[in-house]
This record gives sequence, structure tokens and C-alpha cells, in this order.
Amino acid sequence: MTGISFFTKLESCPFPSKKIIINLPVSLNDPVFLSLDSFANVISNLELQYSTLVNNADKGQTQQLLNAINAAPPSGQLKNMLLANSPLSDTVLIALNTQNPLSNGNYKNVMEENLPVTRKVVPSFNSRVETLPPGIKNQLKAKQASNPGKITIGYLETILGQTKLARQLYFNEIISLLLSPAYNRKADAITLFEQEGTPTANMVLAATYMNDGNYSLAASKIALLPNDDSQFAEWKAYATLLLNHLSQGKTLEELDESQIDFIRTIAYQCPEGMATVNAKAILIYLFMEQVPACPENGTRSMRSDSYRIGNNQIIEIKKSYLGDNYPDPFSRNTIIPYYLPEGTKAEIIIKDVTGRIILCLSLHEGENKLEIDCKGWANGIYFYGMSINGENIDNKKMVKTE
Repeated sequence: MTGISFFTKLESCPFPSKKIIINLPVSLNDPVFLSLDSFANVISNLELQYSTLVNNADKGQTQQLLNAINAAPPSGQLKNMLLANSPLSDTVLIALNTQNPLSNGNYKNVMEENLPVTRKVVPSFNSRVETLPPGIKNQLKAKQASNPGKITIGYLETILGQTKLARQLYFNEIISLLLSPAYNRKADAITLFEQEGTPTANMVLAATYMNDGNYSLAASKIALLPNDDSQFAEWKAYATLLLNHLSQGKTLEELDESQIDFIRTIAYQCPEGMATVNAKAILIYLFMEQVPACPENGTRSMRSDSYRIGNNQIIEIKKSYLGDNYPDPFSRNTIIPYYLPEGTKAEIIIKDVTGRIILCLSLHEGENKLEIDCKGWANGIYFYGMSINGENIDNKKMVKTE
């Protein structure tokens, strides 16, 4: 119906590279557009199946199975108990993989009924399977890729993900063609985004309306973005700042120091989200300031100086370090690791999404951990950075939830 191949097997398989749609009809009521609703119905049904299977996993015996795994009864007895209550939940599968109470053969029998596993279980499964004889290991790895006839939580997770991706590709293709010079149907593209109603669609619409100078519509879409998702909450804070500024008739060149500081905080976030990309663009536009790419470890938190010594050897001396807070998200307390060389005076500054400073704490020399009591803070995104002699050397974000 859509021209997209639907993959019923779990082997890695590329999506079609050719154009999905050749010609667009004039009416948005045409089946080409209504196929988006068909996708939505399929996704809704899959989500219902997934939820039902998660709720019925272990046949209501989750705690009993965990107790049995901890008690490690005879391997055959435990195997029979696990098989009788399959498909198993992620909680039970992770305990089974990490505590390793079954013999290799009995483990194989249980996993053959519970593969493929979800992304959450994959790390513990991979660790456990590497301890098995090559024959069993290869059989189970193959069933993780494709296990015909077994409807597990991991299987539905994969099929659901494939279907959502297929729909997104189809939607993107329609939007791309509507906005192309050949069609130039921006109003129809906006209509489709309005019908989507997702946070991503609202983010696109807010940016579009803001760019068009329709600030009231932009504000209405920004208000719909969730506060409990870091990606959208961060962009929401960024867009709100710009909206308030631009709606007063001001230009980007008239951003004040505190606004620039907030934009720079977002621009240096790792990993990069949409807000980070937008903020980096503003810094380039205003100051030709190039923000370095996020390194492989996902942070920009290490500062060091390089020194050349005899025979051209280069050494690096660590000067300061600001680590990622944990836990994150957090409900009451969170810990921020850091390092300060001897003789360094610094502080950690914490701001809310509006850029308001809510906490400023002095730091001690050496490698330390700063524990923060966040009781009474509102749920949402916060930013923290290390300031040395008034210079902000790093910025990170953290999320508070109840």
C-alpha cells in the first residue's frame, strides 16, 4: 500500500534507497497521504500487543522466579520452572544472565523460548553467551537475530521499531516532496505536521512559525513540548528565550550577555541534540565561534595543556575535569564528580532552563565528588558548569524527575 517493504524477519536489512513516492496528488485525502493513518493503526496494534506481553510476562510469577534464581535449585528444576512461565520478563532474564544458575544446556533450552531479547537485556545476554561452548553460542546468537515462531518482548520491540521507522521514512519523503521546488506546497506540509501532533512535529512547527514571524502560533507549539524529556525540554528552553527576544522586535545581534551565556551553555552540550545544533549556529553567526565536536566519550569536559620535552615527546598535564552527574535523571540527590589541580580555585554554578542561577558552590582541590540535595527543585532540565577564575570551562545538563 505504501511502497515500503515490511520486514518480518529480524536479520539486518536496508530500507529501500529509491524514492517512495513518484507523484503527489493534489488532495490530502488521497490514499498516498491516508497511508500515514494506516501506519498509525498498525503501530497502535503493535503497541497494544507489546504492552499486553510485558504485563503478562512470567505469568505473574516474577518474584517467585527471581527467588528461585537466587536460591539456585537443581538446574533441571529451575529450567522447567522458567520454561513453564515463559515468555520471561526483562527483569528475570537479566537476573538469569548475570547470576548464571543454569547449566549450559538448560540455559540454551530456556533462551530458545525467549529469544530475541530486548535492547535492555542484550548486554547481559552477550556477556553470558560468550561463556558458552562455540556450538551453543552460535545457535543462540542466530536465534537472537531470528527465532521463527517465538513472539517475545524483544521480537515485538524490534517489529514495532521497524514499523515506526518505516512510517517516519514515508512521512519524511512526503514532506520532502511537498517542500521541493517542483511542488512548493508548504501549507500542505504544515497541515501534515499539525495532524501529526507529536513533540517532534510541534518542535518543527514552532521553528517554522517563529521563522515566519508568527510568534503566537510558535508560542502555542512550544508550550506543548514535554518537560520530562531532555531533548525537547532543552529545545523548549532555547526556543522560549529566542521567542521572547524576537517577539520584542529585537535581532540576534541584540542578545544580551546572559542570553548569550545561556545559548553557549546549550551549544557545548554532549551529545548534541537539536537545541545544541541551533545554538552552535547562533554562535557561528554572531562571533564565528566554532564549538568543537563531541569526542567519542561524549563530553567536552577535560582541559589539558600540552608540553614538548626532550626528543620531541609530547605530554599532557590535566588541569581540570567536570564529570557527568549521577544518578541522572535523579529525584532528590545527585553527585557531580570533578577534579581540580593544586592551587586552583573554582566553583560549580547550577542554572535552571531560564538561565537563573539557583546554586553556586565552591570546590576543593583534587579529585572529589559533590553531592547536591535537590529536594524542593521543580522537575525538568538543569545546567551545571565549572567556573575557574570567572571563566566557564564546561557546561552539562541534568534532569530532575519524581
